[in-house]
Amino acid sequence: MNIHGPTLDEARRAIFLDFEGETGEPPAVLGTLWVSRQGQEPMFRQHVVDPSLRRLSSPTLVSASLAGQLRSLIGRAERQHRVLVGWSGHELEIVRTWCPELAPAFEALYRDAKAPAKAWGRLTGFKPEKDGRKRRHRLAAYEVAVGFERDDALGGKEMAEAIRRVRGAIDRGVEPSPKRLARWERMLAHNEQDCRATRAVTLRTLEDLAADATVARSAKPRAERPKGKRRKAA
Repeated sequence: MNIHGPTLDEARRAIFLDFEGETGEPPAVLGTLWVSRQGQEPMFRQHVVDPSLRRLSSPTLVSASLAGQLRSLIGRAERQHRVLVGWSGHELEIVRTWCPELAPAFEALYRDAKAPAKAWGRLTGFKPEKDGRKRRHRLAAYEVAVGFERDDALGGKEMAEAIRRVRGAIDRGVEPSPKRLARWERMLAHNEQDCRATRAVTLRTLEDLAADATVARSAKPRAERPKGKRRKAA
């Protein structure tokens, strides 16, 4: 999958997003992060997009359908001339799988934050090590490299397990236990940290790449103009 990365100008105004869910199932949560105006702190919003989990909605976790929220997100990005940025092509694949009718519009706006990160790695010599699943270019590796600090870190299996356990209790018609709800809250916090980390890595890598390009241009010697023959005075 060949998805372009954002430009620095695009990244500064982008809407960063991250889905959470179980493999092979529709996403349960969508987190989005953006800056409304230059200089302001990023704004974060979370939606529970799985109908079976609507009872877990709250003032900070708004219930919405997946298609409805995606239409709203695409419409806002188009009106405000913003792009949508996620880490790798994962978010795009989710839209293609679960809302294929919205995939073309989503793809036209989507940018891959991993693309500038990999270019930054080549520039700086940073070579992330592979994890247990043979993945090298993970967000976790780059966020450490740029100095982003998480409050709490969960693995992918833990995230899916938190959703599975809460969903299982609700499907059985019982109230999720305090322990399961605590895991759910940690998953939500991790989703927010993913969005913030993606933004931090994207801006840092693009700013460094832009600075390097500026230095390269200024160091390049100017080509001398060819000397033309002077015209003889009449």
